[in-house]
Amino acid sequence: MTTRRLLATDLDGTFVGDDDAMLDLWRDLELEGILVVFSTGRHLSSVEDLYAAVDTTRRAHACVCMVGTEIWHRSADGYLRDDSWTEVISRDWDKSRVEKILSAIPEAEIQPAEWQSPLKSSYFLEDNASERLRQLREHLDKAGLQAKVVYSKGRYLDVLPRRS
Repeated sequence: MTTRRLLATDLDGTFVGDDDAMLDLWRDLELEGILVVFSTGRHLSSVEDLYAAVDTTRRAHACVCMVGTEIWHRSADGYLRDDSWTEVISRDWDKSRVEKILSAIPEAEIQPAEWQSPLKSSYFLEDNASERLRQLREHLDKAGLQAKVVYSKGRYLDVLPRRS
C-alpha cells in the first residue's frame, strides 16, 4: 500500500512571496509525490490569477477558498466545486440575520462585493476590535445563529457558517 502525503498551506505570506522559491518547492513536492492543497481566504479566480502571474502549469490538487466556505477539486478541465460541502455548511446558516447584527457595529465596514458570498460576510474592523468581537459573538449566540467569527491580521473580519 502506498502512503499518500499532502501539504495543505495558506498562500499569502506562506507559499507565495518568492516566486522562484515557490516554483522550486512545488517541483520538489511533485517529485516526492506530495499533493498540494491551498487553504486561503482568496476566491478561486484569485488563485487562478496567481498561476498566471508566476507562469506555472502546476496546480493545487484542491483549493479550500473563501475562508473554508468553498472547496474546489482539480479535474482535467480546471476545478470543480464540492457542492456537498456547500450543502453541509449551509445548514442553519442565515446570512441576512448575521448581516443585520453586523450592521449594528458602526466600526465594521463591509468589504467589496468580490469578497462576499452566500456563505461569507466579510468586513474590515480595526477600531476597538477585541471589544467589538466579544459583543458580536454575544449577539450571534443570543440570536441563536450558527455562525463562526474569524478575525485575522488585525483588520479582516469574516462571519461564516459554524460548520465551515
